[in-house]
Amino acid sequence: MNLYTVVPATKIIDDRGYLCISNTDFCIKQINISHSNKGVLRGLHYQYNRPLTKIISVLEGQIRFFALDIKNGRREEAILEKGVYINVPPNIACGFHALTETRIQYLYDEIYNPNGEGTISPFHLGFYIPLYSYTQSDRDKHAVSFENWRSV
Repeated sequence: MNLYTVVPATKIIDDRGYLCISNTDFCIKQINISHSNKGVLRGLHYQYNRPLTKIISVLEGQIRFFALDIKNGRREEAILEKGVYINVPPNIACGFHALTETRIQYLYDEIYNPNGEGTISPFHLGFYIPLYSYTQSDRDKHAVSFENWRSV
C-alpha cells in the first residue's frame, strides 16, 4: 500500500485550453499555495495536534516528493509534475525538493495549526537529495532526525 495516493483526474482539452476534473468527498477547510525557487527543500512536516489529510497538487514546475510514515518509518519518493494531485493521509510526514521553480497547492481537511507541527530531517532516510543544490528554512535546518524523533 502506498503512503499517498494519486487522485484521478480527467483532463478535457479543446482549442481554448483544458479543464481538469477530480471527484472526491474530501471536505476542504483551508487552501494554501506555496512558491519555491529551484533547489528549495521543504519538510518533512507532519501535524501531531489536529493531524491533517492533505491533497497536494503541483500547479507549476516539478518536485521530488518525499513521504514518511511516522508510525513505522516506511518511506517513498516520486517525481511529481504539473497537473498531478496526491492525497496524503494523517501521520505521513512529507516534503519536497523543488527541481524547478514551483507553485504547489495544499488542500487541508482541518485548519492548519502551526503550534502542532513537527519537522523531521529528510537526510539519512535514503531520499535522493543532491547535497550541492538545496536551500532550507531555518526551521527545517534544525529538524530532528527520524531516529531522534522516535526516541522522544
